[in-house]
Amino acid sequence: MASLGGELSLDAVPGWSTHIFVELPLTAQEPPSVDALRGLNPRELQVLGRGAVLKASTLPASPS
Repeated sequence: MASLGGELSLDAVPGWSTHIFVELPLTAQEPPSVDALRGLNPRELQVLGRGAVLKASTLPASPS
């Protein structure tokens, strides 16, 4: 929560109810810099949406 700039709180009344409050900002955080991604492996980059899933050069040639 804290890394997203949000807060989590709850209000509980024993034997009655529990209310959980989640607050997250609507503005997007800045993406990590390229330097922060340098040590990640290709799969980690793919999960983060920073790596190529399939390169065009690896596709088989289409039949003519």
